[in-house]
Amino acid sequence: MEKKEIRYHITKPIQDYSDLRLHNLSLVLRLIMSEGAISRIDLSHKTGLSATSMTRICSSLIEAGLVRELPDSERKVGRRALVLGVDKERFYYFCVVMDVGSCQCAIMGLNVERIAYREFYTTKEMSCGQILTQAKRVLESFCEEMELDPSRISAVGVSTVGGIDHGVIHYSPQFDWAHVPVRETAEQIFHLPVIVENDCKAALKGECSVRYGTTPPANVCYLALNRTGVGTATMLNGHLLRGAMNMAGEIGHSTIDLNGMLCDCGRNGCLQTFLVEKFLVRRTTKVDPKINSIIAIADAISDGNQEICALMEDLSQYIAVILNTMICAYNPDVIIINDAHYLNLYSNWICSSEDWADRYIFRPMVGSVQIKTSILRERATMTGIACVTEDFLLQAKLREIVRTESPARPAALG
Repeated sequence: MEKKEIRYHITKPIQDYSDLRLHNLSLVLRLIMSEGAISRIDLSHKTGLSATSMTRICSSLIEAGLVRELPDSERKVGRRALVLGVDKERFYYFCVVMDVGSCQCAIMGLNVERIAYREFYTTKEMSCGQILTQAKRVLESFCEEMELDPSRISAVGVSTVGGIDHGVIHYSPQFDWAHVPVRETAEQIFHLPVIVENDCKAALKGECSVRYGTTPPANVCYLALNRTGVGTATMLNGHLLRGAMNMAGEIGHSTIDLNGMLCDCGRNGCLQTFLVEKFLVRRTTKVDPKINSIIAIADAISDGNQEICALMEDLSQYIAVILNTMICAYNPDVIIINDAHYLNLYSNWICSSEDWADRYIFRPMVGSVQIKTSILRERATMTGIACVTEDFLLQAKLREIVRTESPARPAALG
């Protein structure tokens, strides 16, 4: 599709001294995190803030334990300048990504640095409490192996499949959970602050953070073809689209065929019954009983199996239908597709089909959007919930700094 100019998100306007202080603290901290090591002078030059303002901001970040002074190892002669870097050893959090078949667990450090990682097997019969209790055991084993004091874990981020609002899962067809208080359950198990987010919404955050940093496009859609479901997440004008129950994006449960296969949600012919692994394998085994896995499907396509290629051609058209729906509904700048579990079979079809846009996309909008493949792949949701959790912790720390300051102090504009 024709490349277009991308519109970038403009942040919320600063309205008072507290907003200004919080903005400057966040700006400087993020710059230190991205640079790895940087002097106060360079920070002043890059931000436009005065040396006096920068000294005060850096002192506040050091006192809060977010930043520390490091010797400048690159300077060979003369007095060494002091550079600043994040204090990674004082800031850890724990992230959990729950799905049927697998639960990912990781201890993360500042800058979304993965310190330790492990997965364990889950089943549809397991309760939320059972999975989180097992995750707590993983955390305890991490701390023992690393000789890490558990009190240094500041918070827990939890992401799972299903519609989540205010820490409660309204409904998760994959687990068959309804009205499950995930946050409350996790807080009782971990005895820490808990942040909960839907898997696709978290993954969109992760993709944007890694791909675009602090300046993502204003309008981005994310399409996830996961092992157990199809979901989307959308950011419009820089804000995540959530809906009345935070369930916006459940496109996998759009009805495509009233007489189709029975979906996990209990209805027939949902979109995901054409694309998700167990339904896809059910269709390919009807063609050839030996083709009973994603790898076998990919091998059959590579070998030129005409029946399997024709089947995948038919099913891949549903991806075009989804993309057209997203383009017409949201008019995004970018759509990111993550079908890593399917070895990029669907996104490769989009990339290799020269006329797919002309055939399937609403004509006035052809060329209006960039289609990109996920760069995080299987790590998207874990990276995303880590970003969400880290943002929560950093903003809490920065707001605490602002609250301790005298409101009478004049704003320093640099």
